[in-house]
Amino acid sequence: MILNHAIVLKEFGSEDVLSTEQLQLPRYGDDKILIKIGYAGLNPIDIKTRSGVGWAADKISSCSYKILGMEFSGRVQAVGANVVGFQVDDEVFGWSGFPDDLGAYQQYITVGPSSIVKRPDSIESFIASSIPVAGLTALQAVEKVRFGIGGLENRRVLVIGASGGCGHVALQILKSFGASVVGVCSSRRVAFLRSLGFDDIIEYDANNSGSRYKYDAVIDFVGIDRAGEYVSDLKENGYWLTIPTVSSLETIACIQERGAVGEGMLVELNKADILKLLELISSGDVKVIVDRIFQMTEVKQAHIHVGQNAGFGKAVLKMTPEKCDDC
Repeated sequence: MILNHAIVLKEFGSEDVLSTEQLQLPRYGDDKILIKIGYAGLNPIDIKTRSGVGWAADKISSCSYKILGMEFSGRVQAVGANVVGFQVDDEVFGWSGFPDDLGAYQQYITVGPSSIVKRPDSIESFIASSIPVAGLTALQAVEKVRFGIGGLENRRVLVIGASGGCGHVALQILKSFGASVVGVCSSRRVAFLRSLGFDDIIEYDANNSGSRYKYDAVIDFVGIDRAGEYVSDLKENGYWLTIPTVSSLETIACIQERGAVGEGMLVELNKADILKLLELISSGDVKVIVDRIFQMTEVKQAHIHVGQNAGFGKAVLKMTPEKCDDC
């Protein structure tokens, strides 16, 4: 009998509340697809939700058990009678529907065809599992800024949280549009950012952490109060975009005083933008960096890693145990 090994959350708390259980295979109807997950992308929202913080935690608070994880890659196992465009053994990636549905921290999942795309052979499965959330967030943030300031050619943009899953992708997309990009990161990440092509870097933990520029736009992928330190570096009539919300009322007030626009943004998961991102990856304009692959049994260490912002780029969970006779 094939079982669905899953990482289950029954109460909010530290990483110690995560446990592995054996569940039945999820059922799929005529309009759904059954997928065996190879990798699940790890995101800061996973850690916030596990801790009981944020909109996703509010949505799942009444569920008896919860399965985290918004993005994944895997292989199609079965296809509903009404599904077109996919067949058994297709390699795919996409989003789980979490928090409205059970997430991707499980070996099998059912989703609708609108939630997945076929994975090109040129993109490895573990890389593909990192694209739907961080990649789309970066793409949509850049597009929003491009529209907000009327183009990016020869514009200077500051990226806060530059070495993270969203920030390192946003940098490359910004550069593809002709922007000059400055990143904010810790001292130990400077070499990583220079390798990606940032025009300049601000080390927030160094004595020279002040900015030397005025910016047409700021993209804040961190959303912390210290982001307000850079408000004075935004040009008048500039544009400030924060993920997931504008950092604080004080920051908003400072932005408005300068005659600039300050907005928050949540990612909109859609196939059209996935396909745009695939074009950028295929052309070589964007490279998604995965610096750490955790085994399913290492999920607690993985949450500590992501929660402490210890990595460079993205981290993922490998959802197939090294030894598993019933999965």
